[in-house]
Amino acid sequence: MQRRPTVPLLLLLIALALHHFAVAEQKVKPAIWQVDRILVQTSEPRYLFDLFSDRFQLPVAWPMTTGAESASGGVGLGNAILEVYSQGSEEKNSKRGRTLFAGVALEPYPLAECLPELQSRGISYAPPQPYVSALPDGSQGPLWTTVVLPQFSKPGLSVFLFQYSSVFLNAEVKRKQLAGQMALRGGGPLGVRCVREVVLGTANLSRSRSLWQRLLTPLVPSQPGLLQAGTGPAIRLVPHSADRIQRIVLEVDSLARARSFLEDNHLLSAVSEKEISLSISALRGLSVHLTEK
Repeated sequence: MQRRPTVPLLLLLIALALHHFAVAEQKVKPAIWQVDRILVQTSEPRYLFDLFSDRFQLPVAWPMTTGAESASGGVGLGNAILEVYSQGSEEKNSKRGRTLFAGVALEPYPLAECLPELQSRGISYAPPQPYVSALPDGSQGPLWTTVVLPQFSKPGLSVFLFQYSSVFLNAEVKRKQLAGQMALRGGGPLGVRCVREVVLGTANLSRSRSLWQRLLTPLVPSQPGLLQAGTGPAIRLVPHSADRIQRIVLEVDSLARARSFLEDNHLLSAVSEKEISLSISALRGLSVHLTEK
């Protein structure tokens, strides 16, 4: 006749089981903090920068800077930054005449921890590329480091890790400062609160879901194909003929308020019960939707 475990033995077995699960849980470390930036490549960087920073009154993360072969400017969207940029000479860009969501920059946990974690998950990455320049103390050193993720990047879509040097800039503090500025402005005339989603089209939905899940583990999707790291924008994966960002969804205080402004300024496109969208032509081809909390 088999005896049942005594109470002390039973408690010991339960404690060992709990310890086992706790240890297993500790082994799964997050690699990605959140989406830091949404990139827009355009032949008209100044126009789009002025549209978001002046007309929509969103805070400037960094002013538009223009060089011989590139231009870049950033605006705060509450929980992420929208960067508009061009590459190549002004003449080349005028001939391209195109604007698209070009990719996302992901803020990782410290790269020394993040990269081994990615390797253990079977996620490949390109060699880290530090950008070396003058640091605040006058010495030379990396201002930031970029790490491209080849399995996620496609023609028309760049997905990469982007880590600022701690002696140069704290990305989380910068986002909070920009969010505070935006709150003081009431989110501008659109009443922007944050980026709700980056909607990413993919030609292979099951594969993309698996890849993004591995990248953002231990996060669990709140819906199939919807993953959100930290307080940043969620990534929503949807079927499409090509792998690229289809649109972004901004959360606003009031759809009625935003709609009124857009109508008055001839910037309104489609309207539904839960969302409205901005004029694609005014945004030079970008699809931006607004929704309430």
